[in-house]
Amino acid sequence: MSTQEFLDELGQQLIAKTCEKHLKERAFRCLGGNLHEFLTTLDGVHDVLQGEVEPERASFVCTSDPAGHLDLLFATERPAIAFLLLGSLKAIANRFYHTDATISVMDDDEPGHYRLVTINILV
Repeated sequence: MSTQEFLDELGQQLIAKTCEKHLKERAFRCLGGNLHEFLTTLDGVHDVLQGEVEPERASFVCTSDPAGHLDLLFATERPAIAFLLLGSLKAIANRFYHTDATISVMDDDEPGHYRLVTINILV
């Protein structure tokens, strides 16, 4: 198993373990009625939590195109975080929204930054 596969699986297990108690699962579900709403709300939560702390060091933006494909741009200087988030998002999409999301990590143009892009979201 590669490091990326391990971090992906760890992210999925993190969501599963966190949601063993239904109260935490309900908290996740409150962030949106579908995956797009969830990611958009999470984008806003990230902005609030990040506040004034070096906004150029991490970014998290969710957009969608007319066909309904979601793009999540997440830049970080630590690739392990990107792969951990990848697994977490897969688990969230599947567990809460019954959506099979194909998600991959791609290098960004800026060295040291990575971005997550949801390529296909099948409902």
